[in-house]
Amino acid sequence: MTRVVTEWLDTSREDMERYGASVEALTGFAPARLAARAAARLAGAGCASGAEGSFASLSSRRAAFEDSAPDVSAVRAGVVRVTSGLGVIGGFADSLTALLSWLGADAFAPKETDVDGFYAAAKSGADVVFLADDDRFVCVNLASGVIAENDEATSYGYAVALDLMAGGLRGRDVLLIGYGRVGRLALRALKGFGASVFVFDKDLDARVAAAFDSDGISERGDIKDFSLIFDATDEGGWLWPEELRDGVLIAAPGLPPSLHEQASGRFDGRIFSDALQTGAAVMLYRALLP
Repeated sequence: MTRVVTEWLDTSREDMERYGASVEALTGFAPARLAARAAARLAGAGCASGAEGSFASLSSRRAAFEDSAPDVSAVRAGVVRVTSGLGVIGGFADSLTALLSWLGADAFAPKETDVDGFYAAAKSGADVVFLADDDRFVCVNLASGVIAENDEATSYGYAVALDLMAGGLRGRDVLLIGYGRVGRLALRALKGFGASVFVFDKDLDARVAAAFDSDGISERGDIKDFSLIFDATDEGGWLWPEELRDGVLIAAPGLPPSLHEQASGRFDGRIFSDALQTGAAVMLYRALLP
């Protein structure tokens, strides 16, 4: 999980509306619908035997999430600030509360922090509680015990986004850049859509691990051969625009973005990326599923 910084966060309703318009323009789906589909995929991957893409074993409730976003107006969502480790990220709780409210949930952030904050959220009638430290960002459903985790939710959310942007991934080659925690989860998600996934990572150990799981290992010079890229790195500014082919479509959950600042504007309308919203939205819907 990348630790976000305050400057990346959006907190106003206008910010959320801009995010929503961007998602819909890129994918044809409203953010809630995209997140609900990703949550269904993630839930299906956890329960299905065999291929992650099979939905034969999904309950009717999960299958419904594939096609529409449920009404969450009755869901009370607590957002707890955590002070351990590097401490509270300024604006994080406000940004998350704004997103959840914009999605329709009854969201609030208690003034208490840490375990006391969790207790306060539960005592205030929270159905789900969001909290994050330096290592994990989770959403806990207090009634069902389901825990939605951000790396998983983000990986599936961005895989759904790339599938929608590309008009389907089945039988298509996708370059996965980065084979860390998010990259490994992304490989599973992309393969669930029927993609052939090739991996580029600068780290030798990661390349060795990816060789056993992916459809092939790529070099930096191969990046231009791919029209579909999932960027799961968190190293910013290393990828130059001339290394990418014209018309490339990129899903980039990693922050800061890999693309060098000289690429600014050149790939507008072809990059799906945000600091928090997509992964957190998927977490909400995933926590509501079995």
